[in-house]
Amino acid sequence: MGLYKTAYNVVINFNEYFGNLIMLRFALNSVEILVVCDYAMFLLSKSMSIMDMLYSSFPYLVVHFGFVVRCIISCANVENAGKKLGSLCKVLQAKEEDPVNKNKITELAQLIETLPLTFSISGYFTLTRSLVPSLVTGITSYLIIMIQFKVQGECSNNSTKNVSNV
Repeated sequence: MGLYKTAYNVVINFNEYFGNLIMLRFALNSVEILVVCDYAMFLLSKSMSIMDMLYSSFPYLVVHFGFVVRCIISCANVENAGKKLGSLCKVLQAKEEDPVNKNKITELAQLIETLPLTFSISGYFTLTRSLVPSLVTGITSYLIIMIQFKVQGECSNNSTKNVSNV
C-alpha cells in the first residue's frame, strides 16, 4: 500500500511541477506541426516536387509528432498499469483465504480506485491514448481549411485575371 501511495505522490508531484512545462511543450510542438504543414502547402503551391517537400519537412514533422505521441503513450501506460494492479488486487482478494491479507488487499484495491494514476496537463486535460486521434483530427482539419483557402485564393486570382483580360 505504501508503494502505491508513493507512486501516486510521484504522479501528483509530476503533474504539479511539470504540468505547465509539458503544456508549453505540447503547444510548441503543435504549432511546429502546423507550421510544417503550412510550409508543405507553400511548397506545393510553388510547384515543388512532392519528394522535395517530403525531404524538407517530413523528418521535422515526424520528430515533433513523435515526441507528443510518445509522451501521451508513456503517461497512458502508467495509468493502465495502475488499473491492471487494481484488477489483480480483486483477483487476489477472491483467492486469498487469510483474513488479514484479504483485508490488506481490499484496502489496496479501494486505494487504487479512489486514487487513480492519471497525468494531466496543468489540469486542463488528461493524457490518455484518445488524445492522439484528437490531435490527428485537429491537424487534418487545419490542412483541409488551408487547402480550401488556397483553392479559393487561386480561383479569385484567376477570375481577377480573366476580368482584366476582357
